[in-house]
Amino acid sequence: MFWTKLRGAWRISKFAVHSFWALLRVVILTRLGKLTLERGLELRRSWAEGTARVLNFKITFEGDIPENEACLYVGNHRSSLDPIFVMARIKAFPVSRAEVRNWPIVGKGSDMTGIIFVDKSSRESRQATKVALLNEMKKGNSVLIFPEGRTNVQPLTATFQKGSFEQAAQGGFRVVPFVLEYKDKGQYWDHTDNFAMHFLKEFGKRGVEIKVRFGPPIQSDNSWTLLRQAQAWIDENIPLVRAEWDGD
Repeated sequence: MFWTKLRGAWRISKFAVHSFWALLRVVILTRLGKLTLERGLELRRSWAEGTARVLNFKITFEGDIPENEACLYVGNHRSSLDPIFVMARIKAFPVSRAEVRNWPIVGKGSDMTGIIFVDKSSRESRQATKVALLNEMKKGNSVLIFPEGRTNVQPLTATFQKGSFEQAAQGGFRVVPFVLEYKDKGQYWDHTDNFAMHFLKEFGKRGVEIKVRFGPPIQSDNSWTLLRQAQAWIDENIPLVRAEWDGD
């Protein structure tokens, strides 16, 4: 445990430096009037990819994603770092809890390159998030959301929240389901640790392997159809991904 915490502290320092330089580039481009939305999303994708290298996490991506199309990306939720690893592959506006806005460096960088914040305790904020989600997709921007609402350590997914699927159905946008799994189930956050301790443990693990598998896009004008088909695909593929490690 001591070495895990020490390694975690060291990697957090490296992560902070890596994130600082990424934010500095964003700030400079903003001051020069050269930070376009596309450039900001690419810088963030590069930052997410670099974060995996800094942490010595190996990510394997499987499946194709739509090109030049605004989609709603939905997946299972295992850890607080999940959005970073998915954004190492896709360019999208993540839906994130409002507290992230106050994170040092990361919160500012996220705000400047495109994010949708939601205060889950506020009904008004949740409603505003639904509107913002649809507006961004209408502008041509993909959105990333974890419809379980919080991390889940059970074998399959928990109840999906319907709001984002309603917006995708209303706007005629396709939903792309994905599975994100860690080889070490100790990476799952069961909320027995507070956020800071969970973060430290995650950063401290050695040789973490991650798989992200994207599924075929789903389209329907019925939100329940989108939700059920996306969740069914994810629940079908979680055991398949795990079997590649566990040998079941």
